[in-house]
Amino acid sequence: MGRTEPTINIQPQAWRKEARAKAAKATASRTIPALLSSDRRARRGVDAAELIVDPPAASSSPSATSSHSTKTKAKDAIPKPPQRPRTSASK
Repeated sequence: MGRTEPTINIQPQAWRKEARAKAAKATASRTIPALLSSDRRARRGVDAAELIVDPPAASSSPSATSSHSTKTKAKDAIPKPPQRPRTSASK
């Protein structure tokens, strides 16, 4: 009597981590630049992007000045679903 399926040897965590790091590096250095140069919509996004070299420090006070002319509050950023009309039949 023996095993019906061969034993699966799993590599140690350090080797798997190195393999993931190598794949991530390849994605960042080859795949993404190739995609950005080949896709027209991605190219427009890259051309329209703005690099912010030294952003101002975030302030918790509401009177802090900002480079944006309009401010959106967090509660206004997500639209609320429409309300259902109330019926008096639930009495």
